[in-house]
Amino acid sequence: GSAVDIDSSLVQLLKMQGEKNLNQEVQTIGAPWPADATFMNMYGIPAINFGPGETEQAQQVDESVSIDHLIKCAKIIACTIVSWCGNSEFQYHSLKQ
Repeated sequence: GSAVDIDSSLVQLLKMQGEKNLNQEVQTIGAPWPADATFMNMYGIPAINFGPGETEQAQQVDESVSIDHLIKCAKIIACTIVSWCGNSEFQYHSLKQ
């Protein structure tokens, strides 16, 4: 497997954006299954798994996510990308409903 340091700027930025959007603490855990991020990290490209839904349901036959979780996830990813790309004037509240 592979791992990204939990203290890396990418992990911390995604966690911060998640906490802003969800108004709760976000846990960082390792995925127990292989994913594209595994292979990207093996070749020196920092990548992490992040998505909507419940970890317990992931990779299961009956896996599903709610529309609400999907929308929240999209907002978190969008906020993370804008912040990661250096837009210091970006206002978080501009993506709120």
